Amino acid sequence: MSEFILTIITSIVLAAKPVYIPMNATAYCLTGTTASGMQTKYGVCATGNKKLMGNEAVLYQRLPDGSKGKYIGTFLIADTGCANSVIDVWKPDIDECQEFMEVVYADGCKGQIWVELRKVE
Repeated sequence: MSEFILTIITSIVLAAKPVYIPMNATAYCLTGTTASGMQTKYGVCATGNKKLMGNEAVLYQRLPDGSKGKYIGTFLIADTGCANSVIDVWKPDIDECQEFMEVVYADGCKGQIWVELRKVE
């Protein structure tokens, strides 16, 4: 997704009713300081678009027919370092990363998710 289109979508999403953005999910288990300056911890995720930092990402499975599936979780976007179309969720170890990936690959989703962005007040 181009930076321009993602910027427009971000502006619309953070100002209006819920809009769901199609993205892909991954998980990482590196510990340390995120791009926002906070330590990695449960509930933190990364994306490639720095403009999204400080907002919440509410994740749902994106089923093969394009519909919204199961709720996965709510995460604070506090890190960068992946592609714009990816939400990379922090987990403390490789086993929890694998468990997370099993959820986002369940029901034929193949890592595809819907993301609802919420402004953190």
